[in-house]
Amino acid sequence: MIRNKKLIIACDVNTIHEFNFLVAQSYKSPILGGYKLGFSLALRYGLPKLVQLIQGYEENIPVIYDHQKAGSDIPQVSSQFAQICSEANIHSIIVFPHAGPKTLIAMVDAIVNFEMEPIIGLCMSHEAYLSSEGGYICDEAPLNMLELALQKGVSKFVLPSTKPEIAQKYAEIIYDKGGINTIMSPGIGSQGGDFTEIFNAVAPHHFCGIIGSVIYNSKNIVDTILEYEEIILGGN
Repeated sequence: MIRNKKLIIACDVNTIHEFNFLVAQSYKSPILGGYKLGFSLALRYGLPKLVQLIQGYEENIPVIYDHQKAGSDIPQVSSQFAQICSEANIHSIIVFPHAGPKTLIAMVDAIVNFEMEPIIGLCMSHEAYLSSEGGYICDEAPLNMLELALQKGVSKFVLPSTKPEIAQKYAEIIYDKGGINTIMSPGIGSQGGDFTEIFNAVAPHHFCGIIGSVIYNSKNIVDTILEYEEIILGGN
């Protein structure tokens, strides 16, 4: 099987001008799998305006919204949240279901009902997230989230590039329980994650590397993306 490899650009810039420049410099790349929008631009400018800007360059580029962190609220708000995203033409939503299984179920149902794609986050890329790392999230939580998400038909998951051992562990469980899915990994570059290492760790799944500051803070965005094109298109 040929594994699909893509680049997701995390658009965590501060202004609409920086965002426009980032999209203009990157939208033609053959490795681009979409743009990930976060709270900063969304709160300043609104999701519809941001999506319209992207679609002005290329109508069919997927736009992912990462609400940092959707899934930490009560189940009853899920439909309203999904409707707002749908009206803005968001393609996919990342959900870290920290509020529990009922929120996970409600969020996935609402996202699917509004004809978008749910992406379930299992483990974040920073230090001290899981209890074994000194964090607040119990070590059993990612497995519980994963099993319920698979039951709900979710096929895309977030695992950290900065913790390849953890990513490999859950990638193997996903494969055993649900076959080949898609793994999306933040933390590549400035947080220390390596594209090739995490790609190999989550085999045999399809892979999307989520990369932000290394690209938008670079002196030449086009050249930086070309470097990732060599990695993605030149690899196995």
